[in-house]
Amino acid sequence: MPPRGRALTTAAWIRRLALRGSLAWLVLASFAVIALALFGFAEIADGIGPDEDLHLFDRRIAEALRAHVSEGVVAFFAVITGLGSGLAITVLGAAVSTALIAKRRLIELYAWILALAGSGLLNVTLKGWFMRDRPGDTPLLASWSFPSAHAMNGFVAYGMLVYLLARAARRGVLPAAVAVASAIVLLVGASRIVLGFHYFTDVIGGYAAGLAWLAVCVTFSEVALRRRRLISTDSGRSP
Repeated sequence: MPPRGRALTTAAWIRRLALRGSLAWLVLASFAVIALALFGFAEIADGIGPDEDLHLFDRRIAEALRAHVSEGVVAFFAVITGLGSGLAITVLGAAVSTALIAKRRLIELYAWILALAGSGLLNVTLKGWFMRDRPGDTPLLASWSFPSAHAMNGFVAYGMLVYLLARAARRGVLPAAVAVASAIVLLVGASRIVLGFHYFTDVIGGYAAGLAWLAVCVTFSEVALRRRRLISTDSGRSP
């Protein structure tokens, strides 16, 4: 029977090896998600030129909605769209940041701030790069259309919130959180099309870019947290 000290050393070595393995798989999976999201975004961006098939498809959807959407539906989506606005994301960002500071979860706080601030900056950069006009002969908004800021920033904010809840709350909360966040993101995206602020591909492009950035931020958080656990294991402290 091996000495107790040796058994503990072996257990620590196995735990350390498992942490390193999980970290490697996390990075590989994240890279795959980011690559697929960026590929989808590039395919959409390549087809939104004035004479491209995707742009013509967008115009047909916009014209059909203008002709068939009722005033009640427009009023409903006019309320829903606020959940993806800059004001809503700012309030959510401040509330979650305050909670993370109170709980001293600094790594998650840095990831949360990176997610929200980075998404906003990236969206503005992409809009300036593609300079796509808004729908309609007289656009309802003065800024560029592709990708949708509401869709992209909402995807990142609510997706990151689900990630933080998954780390902090009981597992039973996660399905409900995913369902609510998904509903909000999808309804906000739909609202931008129904209200005539964006084309369909603006929203889908926003989702694709948001997914890529969300994967970056979640990976940053998980790598930092698991690395801290690994350092704790190496130094002999409990993770």
